[in-house]
Amino acid sequence: MTRPAVFIVCAPNPRAGVTTTARLLAEWRLYNGDPVSVFDTDPDFAPQTRFVHGHARTADLATVDGQMALFDGLLADDGATRIADIWCRSYRRFVDLAGEIGFFAEAARRGTDTHIVFAADGSDGSLAEAWGLHERFPDTRLLIAVNGARVPPGDHTLGRLASFPTTQGFSFPALDPVAASVLDGFNGRLARFIDNPPEDLSIVVRARMRDWVTKAFVQFRAFDVRRAFEATSLLG
Repeated sequence: MTRPAVFIVCAPNPRAGVTTTARLLAEWRLYNGDPVSVFDTDPDFAPQTRFVHGHARTADLATVDGQMALFDGLLADDGATRIADIWCRSYRRFVDLAGEIGFFAEAARRGTDTHIVFAADGSDGSLAEAWGLHERFPDTRLLIAVNGARVPPGDHTLGRLASFPTTQGFSFPALDPVAASVLDGFNGRLARFIDNPPEDLSIVVRARMRDWVTKAFVQFRAFDVRRAFEATSLLG
């Protein structure tokens, strides 16, 4: 069996794809019938409480109650995969608090498989921030998530992405504007686009959404297989 998993999805810059990545990770678990708990640190809009209704809660890191809800919740031994959507305005506070209270060390002590999923935008600042996280929390697995809608194409960008302190992560292709607006306004399970797409949508949009969701889920499945293999190897 693999250890309990925690995914900290974050980026210091707005519109880097943090919420989309966290939503997809949660949807993948729900698609497989697995328990999941999502923590949304945006106290104003809390989009995850709308996207994965019934599986998400708000944790305002500007308050002690919110800090306790997030960090204690991520360490809970409840059998669920825990996913934190770290709002860009909460990013710096999260990193500082995690360091001050020794969150990642405590998670490791409890046997929790913790991952920092950094939404990379391909900029020099994004690269420097990722290296800063790696150096501050060297024993925590760092993954990058690349949203094609946020990362401009080009050899220079690809070369910069190759310089991030990890070789693991996820890549989500850009959606065309119509499909992207459907994603932003759709509050149901994204997995519906695979098995039972909404009939009131254009057949073209349905096909594009199905392809987009499927590509994300295939990557998550491959990642889960690697985690299971690593756990088996560790057990001998």
